[in-house]
Amino acid sequence: MPIKGESAGRARVRHRRATIVDVAAVAGVSRQTVSRVITGGDLVAESTHALVTSAIQELGYRPNHFARTLAQQRSCILGVAARDLNSPLTPPFIARLQALCRPLGYHVIVSNFDLDDRGGIGTLDTFVTLNVDGIALFPSAMDTAAIEQFACSYDGRLVAIGRTERFEGVHSLSLDEDAAARLVVDHLRTTGREKIAILADEWYPDTPHPRTNALESALMEVGCPAVCVIGGHVPTIDGGVGAMTELVSAVSADGVDAVIAFNDTRAIGALDACRRLCLSVPEHVALVGYDNLDYGVVTSPPLTTVPQNAEHYAEIVFELLVSEQAWSDDGTAPLPALTLVAPTLEIRGSS
Repeated sequence: MPIKGESAGRARVRHRRATIVDVAAVAGVSRQTVSRVITGGDLVAESTHALVTSAIQELGYRPNHFARTLAQQRSCILGVAARDLNSPLTPPFIARLQALCRPLGYHVIVSNFDLDDRGGIGTLDTFVTLNVDGIALFPSAMDTAAIEQFACSYDGRLVAIGRTERFEGVHSLSLDEDAAARLVVDHLRTTGREKIAILADEWYPDTPHPRTNALESALMEVGCPAVCVIGGHVPTIDGGVGAMTELVSAVSADGVDAVIAFNDTRAIGALDACRRLCLSVPEHVALVGYDNLDYGVVTSPPLTTVPQNAEHYAEIVFELLVSEQAWSDDGTAPLPALTLVAPTLEIRGSS
């Protein structure tokens, strides 16, 4: 017997999950009509749409994702593999990607890269077992051969973020590191800096980051080779403190008048090290970072930086993974493709 005040429709399904058949029965329409309402079809009368919507709410119906994806021949799931989920840029990237995906019925699953599992291929293979439609990966430390090996066997869409190589079947997306390096070096040289050092990304020292290579090349082009490239410290605030301390120990306080850090967190660590070492910024040493993190604005002095907009990157990735225009008819990139984001330089008090 139904509980007092409970509808007959709700009573029939209160001990099990409501199905599309239950919704159709309560709304007094066909199963196909319910399906059209759920998938956003435009061939349903407004009054019928209201009946179906009311039945869905009454029954607490949730569409069966796997049944729907089986019918559509796609999972409507995108995977994101990141080296560091704690990176300040990763959460806003994921949040923006999810916000774009949700209205289209797509879901986003996220994983840290496990480079000990076949150089990261194991992480990507996990996404394959979930039948994801596409994968966005941040493979800064993933070997080129491993990326190409996975791409050859994966039939979904693949976007590599932060790499400037062209991989067959992969769409690469990156800041234009060469142009960014020229902006930074030109700025420092214009302000009279001649003894410039680099605090490189050494999270995985066996895989040099394109940013370090671009900065070294830009310095060589203007006849001002890097005084020193310091590695061996991860690109965090503590890593920045350690790297800057090591730099001063290696070249002495008067052996460097500018430092380019791999990212803002490392630059802020370097700024703290300068304070401890009684080096004034920018009088003794100019500092430049990358990313334009919020807390770089409130350091003393505020940090000069090359901005990177994580939400903008998410919007590009969304288009590449979902848009039909970006890919060939068989769902793969027609040629090794590369999208470069033009850089800018936010000049503040640290330089």
